[in-house]
Amino acid sequence: MSTPEVSESGTETGLNLGVGANYKLSDKLNLAPEIRYTIMNGSYLRIGASVQYFFKKK
Repeated sequence: MSTPEVSESGTETGLNLGVGANYKLSDKLNLAPEIRYTIMNGSYLRIGASVQYFFKKK
């Protein structure tokens, strides 16, 4: 039994709208929440956050 070969190519254009912030938690930690809305065929909303650690030499 063989599976058929599937090939697809193309280009989609969209638009990202978003906002984010950085909140200093300590000298070495930041919290960076963001919200982003992507407008295209199959638009979606993304809400996320990251924790950033800074490696500083003293």
